[in-house]
Amino acid sequence: MIKVIAADSSPLYRQGIAIVLSRMAIATQFIPVSGYQALKDEVDLQQGAVIVIVDYRLPGLFDISALKELIAEHGLKVIMLTDNNNVAFTRWVLANGIKRVISKTSCVDELETEITAVLGNQACRDSDLVDDPDLAGDELWVDPETVLSRGLRRLSKQEQVVLHLVRSGMRNKQVASEMGLSVHTIKSHLSSVMNKLRIENRTRLALLNQNIVEDYLSVPFDSAQSSGTALAVV
Repeated sequence: MIKVIAADSSPLYRQGIAIVLSRMAIATQFIPVSGYQALKDEVDLQQGAVIVIVDYRLPGLFDISALKELIAEHGLKVIMLTDNNNVAFTRWVLANGIKRVISKTSCVDELETEITAVLGNQACRDSDLVDDPDLAGDELWVDPETVLSRGLRRLSKQEQVVLHLVRSGMRNKQVASEMGLSVHTIKSHLSSVMNKLRIENRTRLALLNQNIVEDYLSVPFDSAQSSGTALAVV
């Protein structure tokens, strides 16, 4: 019997994985966990073939190297769930020992296909990936810090200011007042910033590598409270 650990903080998503497994013509033992420590504890207890279906944002999973160590120690076959569809990110994940990467919005048939592929020892092929038009060739084999650096270079002057002020702790209304712009415009700039930097929410924006951000932004970091006129660059 193959043991399948579903590591996701959402009970509904774990239930969905259980339903997918019940449809498959294989004998499986379903083990749900909601955090990284619980995943690690379960893996340490298991013997034999183990498949782990894990959410990239699993609580307690702060670094993919932790998964890499589990894979090396226990011979796990891991499918990663993510809403980051960037090809560079996907290839970086695969380079760390993950067998397959699938979108969290995929239908049950797609998830079943991925599980079947892992059971058949089919690794994700380069031809399975759809290239990001902003990246090309060997440049796709990059880590997240390189992706971040490229994204920072693409920011407009106003987007740089918005990023700087948001990371300093300002809310949208405060940023709008500081820059002399509408809240709607700030939201638009912020959405563009997160898209270019390949991040999904404000919290991850605050956690960006400070050294890399400072290297690429032209906004002075020693003057966080400059006047609105000075900051309203075009």
